[in-house]
Amino acid sequence: MAAIVAAGLLLVSGAFSKGRHEPAFPANGPAEFLYLDGARVLAYLAQFDGGNFTSEQLTRRLSSEQSGKVSVQDALELGESSAAEESVSRTITPTAAGNYIELLSKLEGHGLKTIGLRRFGKDVSHLTEGQFVTFRTHALSPPVYLNPYLAVRQRRTLSTLFPMPLAGVARRARVRRERAEARLFRDEVGRDPRVVFALRPTVKPRPRKSHHHEAPQRGLKEGELHELSPALKRAKRRAERKLKEKRRIQYLMPMDAQLITQERSLIKFGGGEFTVVGKVVRIFPERGDTHRPAYVDSPTLETWEQPLGQAPQMLLCKTDPRCAAKLRAKRSTAAQRRRALHHARIWAIEALTEQTAIARRGAVIVPIAVYK
Repeated sequence: MAAIVAAGLLLVSGAFSKGRHEPAFPANGPAEFLYLDGARVLAYLAQFDGGNFTSEQLTRRLSSEQSGKVSVQDALELGESSAAEESVSRTITPTAAGNYIELLSKLEGHGLKTIGLRRFGKDVSHLTEGQFVTFRTHALSPPVYLNPYLAVRQRRTLSTLFPMPLAGVARRARVRRERAEARLFRDEVGRDPRVVFALRPTVKPRPRKSHHHEAPQRGLKEGELHELSPALKRAKRRAERKLKEKRRIQYLMPMDAQLITQERSLIKFGGGEFTVVGKVVRIFPERGDTHRPAYVDSPTLETWEQPLGQAPQMLLCKTDPRCAAKLRAKRSTAAQRRRALHHARIWAIEALTEQTAIARRGAVIVPIAVYK
């Protein structure tokens, strides 16, 4: 009987492992995701499978395989317990992370390319747009303009930024007003705004060549700034001038802000080394295009520009490390704190302008997953 049972187990194992590649966890262990685009993962899996692919279909496929195992076990009179059934039901439910690992195993078999961000000329400039790539970076930190949104979307963080005093009717009313204005900012950018993470690897500068014939400069039209104050207009122009002067490489990664993890310790002030897997969709400079800047992410500008122009100064300052440090400094005078509050909006607009554009060289990489 023992021999029959052993043969049956070998048969079951062979029947369901033959020809199947079990995907491994990234970095040899479960990953902590900063960002994971589950919708894109399913869309790409559908293309690999030659048709529609949904979480429900994956569940059914896994369920049928597990049912086959149980039926063979029944035929061999191995018996089954309620505990075993519960275990099966827990393992057949797919998750976004599980789907991603399945996709990663397929991408690795279809030309997933590892690149170095500093090696733009060697690793990136000659890629075909649409290429899936992976890289590691220590330079991933949230854009300054995103910090207010990340703070306001969590009630606990908002309460920490604007603590309610125990006494004082006027003070409590002011805090309630500040919280309401912060929530209004969140509503203006939307519950699920588009955001761009910018990566600027440091590279050795090359000798600058003179150009006698410069192409017309492409920037924001004057009419697009009519609702901003003169100070904010100057800040935008200053940032655009800085972009034109810079020759360094810039990579832009557009993300869905709602998909960014709420575990802020992963990203606050930079979060160490991350692995990024994504698809290269644009590479600059493009042939025949001499515009400067080479690329501007207009949808992100349109989403954030006006809300930042009207956001409460205290919210912008408390979520900007540079401004917040000036507020907390014991040696700061009242005039210095007021000046810091005033500059918080200007810094946010400048950061938005710089971090949504590629001056000359770089690429737009749509991330699928960012994790460590």
